[in-house]
Amino acid sequence: MRDYLEENHCSGGARIAQIYFDYKDIENQTVQKVLARMLKQLASETQLQHQLETFYEGSSKDLPSTDDLISGILVLVREFQQVYILVDALDECVEGTRSGHILAAVNHLGQQSESIQFFVTSRPHLTSLRPYSRPVIQFELSANASDIELLVRHRLEEDKSMSPDFVGEVLERLSISAQGM
Repeated sequence: MRDYLEENHCSGGARIAQIYFDYKDIENQTVQKVLARMLKQLASETQLQHQLETFYEGSSKDLPSTDDLISGILVLVREFQQVYILVDALDECVEGTRSGHILAAVNHLGQQSESIQFFVTSRPHLTSLRPYSRPVIQFELSANASDIELLVRHRLEEDKSMSPDFVGEVLERLSISAQGM
């Protein structure tokens, strides 16, 4: 998605911030850390980047409050015609309060600026986007058995040490296991 936006929508007046969640990286799943990463990405290569770096060097090691980070993001957003915020794998964020607070912050940003567009990916059964104030377009993607088989076959055949019989057996078992994914 980022590549598409950069190629088609990011001439001089647009900016992208991308947040990826990894279930193993719980420490970086706080609202403050997520917003700080957004702010840093939006500020990079702008006149405000140096001011932010100077501010953080002179301040304590604590991150600014959620409200201060949102305010900083909104100041930066005014510098651009369009801002795209990509939130990838939100379902990998610790369920409950963290993902809920992150969605609330995203929702607040969306309410404050029409120039911010969000693209959020998540498995639907784990995260609800219902509280979002703007219209939400949701669609479901699923892998089919032939896609899975093609990918696995390619990866297994790259390893020349595996016999064709073994590759066939793995593919057959995987195909049976993947039914209904």
